[in-house]
Amino acid sequence: MPFDHEELDALDQIKWADRIWEILLFFLGLGFGVLVIWFGVQEFNQYRNWNEYIETDAIIQTLSVREVEGTRQDKGMIVKTVHWQVESDYVYQAEEKEYSSIAVLEIGYSDKEAQELQKNYNLGDKFSIWYHPGEPDKPIVEDRKPSIYQSIFFIVLGIIVIVFLIFMVWPDSKNKNKNL
Repeated sequence: MPFDHEELDALDQIKWADRIWEILLFFLGLGFGVLVIWFGVQEFNQYRNWNEYIETDAIIQTLSVREVEGTRQDKGMIVKTVHWQVESDYVYQAEEKEYSSIAVLEIGYSDKEAQELQKNYNLGDKFSIWYHPGEPDKPIVEDRKPSIYQSIFFIVLGIIVIVFLIFMVWPDSKNKNKNL
């Protein structure tokens, strides 16, 4: 069907604009659903491969406290947030090679609190990290075995979002196309 602006009256133009917004929102929702499924699959792969991860010691090279600004929404308003992170540059051995990375060791809600938390660490202290032999340059700092339930939750949530979008848009699109 050729799209000629001159032949359309105002009501038809509104219908077309409405339809374009629906299509745009459908694809945004579809993208969100696919992204959630992708995240669930990544979690599942990490869960499935966790037994392949190797624990090793990381050695603190530097310590610092850094102020981090952000925003959050509170009662419909955007609010500025600030917290302080105790960060460490560290080195570790993996696959007979030395690697370095940065870790957030603690989070404080004031500079004074973060400075106190930093006192729990010293240069040369060791802490555990995990790495996969296939990607030794991407360590995991936290001791968190991935959860199969979290993986399943995200995959199912993504599927529900996509199915919901299809059932909400599909029948409605047949009726709207008849009216155009």
